[in-house]
Amino acid sequence: MDSNVALSRSLRGIVFLLFTASGIAFLPHLFNALATHLSLGEALKHVLSNPWAASALFDYLAGLTLTLPYFAVIGPAPFGLIICVAVFVLGNPVTMFRLALLVIFSSTTLTASLLPLAEGAGTSPNRKGVVILRTVTVAVLAVYVASVIRAFALQPNPGDGWEYIKNDEWSWLTFLDNLLGVLVAAVYVLVREQCRAVVVVPTLTLLALLGSGVTCVYVLLATVGANSIQEALLVRRPVLAKYLPRNGYAAI
Repeated sequence: MDSNVALSRSLRGIVFLLFTASGIAFLPHLFNALATHLSLGEALKHVLSNPWAASALFDYLAGLTLTLPYFAVIGPAPFGLIICVAVFVLGNPVTMFRLALLVIFSSTTLTASLLPLAEGAGTSPNRKGVVILRTVTVAVLAVYVASVIRAFALQPNPGDGWEYIKNDEWSWLTFLDNLLGVLVAAVYVLVREQCRAVVVVPTLTLLALLGSGVTCVYVLLATVGANSIQEALLVRRPVLAKYLPRNGYAAI
């Protein structure tokens, strides 16, 4: 077996296990939260009653600026829209399982399974869609940043917020759901930037420290020069590393 083919299969297998295991690990926490028998409105009040828990909620919503448009355009229609609704209602476990299926049933590389359009591939122009994506992303980013500023203003010690989050089932669930979104963004960046360490390491560090606000910024950068959402999110072209010398990544 060709070494590149073997490496490609191994990488797809690793990412499949990562997504699947993360989604499954989330489920017991979901069942624990549901066992509180709170209505959705009551659960939301629990989360919003603490500024840091609320910030985690807006952090989660910031991550959706990548996953929702990604699933909408990768399709196939109308399945992509159904997945978007499921992600919005049920959270990122749906994201993990959908991406796991994309990866494992692909007969190509990991990169091609997540970014199916080759660089230079033609897409139907949809500048209006790009403008809408940018507008929504900027708005969500602004709300997220405002929530962090508010959290520091109302509760300067993040440790107090952390104690609340750990001891409230729905706030803890929101935090874990947000972590799944950050993981998805990290894998997406790693693949799209062709594993270039000079770009990937600082970006993933910022993702770990600042959360999905970094995802919003990355989505905005991905739309620069794009004529459609497909071109912005599905093309095998780096966003940050495009000005660096190319390296081979066919097996990824």
